[in-house]
Amino acid sequence: MNPLKYIMSVTVLLLCMAGYAQVPQYLSSTVLGEEELTSPGSYTGLAAAFNNRKVRVNQVFVRDRDNLFINYKKADTLTFDAPLYTTGAGDDYTLEGLAFYKRKNDRYELQFANDYAFFCTSCNNMQSHPVSFSGDTLLLSIYWGPSVASVSDHYSFVWQPGSRQWLLQTAYYPWTNDAGETSHTLLLASEQYRILLDTFNAELFPFHHEKGLVKFSLDYPQGDIAALEKALRTIPAAGRKYLPLLFSEDDMYVFLAILEDKLQTEAVITSSTVTGLNNIAYYLEQANSTPAAVMLLEKIIAAFPEREVAHLNLADAYTKLDRPEKAKEHYIRYLQQMRKRGLEHKVPQRVKTILDIP
Repeated sequence: MNPLKYIMSVTVLLLCMAGYAQVPQYLSSTVLGEEELTSPGSYTGLAAAFNNRKVRVNQVFVRDRDNLFINYKKADTLTFDAPLYTTGAGDDYTLEGLAFYKRKNDRYELQFANDYAFFCTSCNNMQSHPVSFSGDTLLLSIYWGPSVASVSDHYSFVWQPGSRQWLLQTAYYPWTNDAGETSHTLLLASEQYRILLDTFNAELFPFHHEKGLVKFSLDYPQGDIAALEKALRTIPAAGRKYLPLLFSEDDMYVFLAILEDKLQTEAVITSSTVTGLNNIAYYLEQANSTPAAVMLLEKIIAAFPEREVAHLNLADAYTKLDRPEKAKEHYIRYLQQMRKRGLEHKVPQRVKTILDIP
């Protein structure tokens, strides 16, 4: 090999390695210890240690005693004491990043800083970007768009103890246009597709996500019973276990509210709509979107208290929610209706077992 070319190759490699290990020059490698985290909402000591002319603490998210996330604002041009920023004109040039610190002894050390974890302050009319935690999962949401028709993007990252990294697990995009057409899209990262939180780009990711991701969608016009029933019935078998993410209790609330507007009546559960709505509740219950199913089934039973299949579906849903007394109540009412119609012989054995009937 050409000696000069070899030297240049090694130099580039060392520079890359050094760049990977280096702390960004604009961020402090350590912040104050846990005593500064005892007054959530203030963090004055932490801000004093973190802030400089280039970055400022915006929000602090504490996962636990050992893991701290700081949402920071970064001046993309000049510094915060420049006239562009002091006059309030700098939002277009302000990045919103996420820094991850882990506790070591009495201080927190920087693990990574990602300037592009969120949109820039003024990009896409970003409204909020909460971060929350559920066990080893970090949930990152971005709410953006016009205030009258906001859009939201939701991402989950799972902590990998071995590599000590946050790995993308899901991306979820609920969307409704002015015509009421709704699309809920869920993307699942495959084992071969590794997107890490420290390199995640919130602006670019939605446009570069097809390769290596498994996609499930639920599309339907709001307030259209037949369309939602068909969408639920035809969702691929592999995607059914993700239905709780694609259609939640909140989605059911919106669907019924728009159905009221469409029918121009609060009495949306009628003899002409009850079968379709009961089918929707059944598909939701079967796919473990249980809170949404319970909401709808309770309304169906309020309108049609003698509808035995609704009692059976609701009892099954309450069983999944580990509410045995409520489940038993509706199994009994189901059995009563079946006996009333002379159909006790068609009662499933599992129901008889629960009710201790031979």
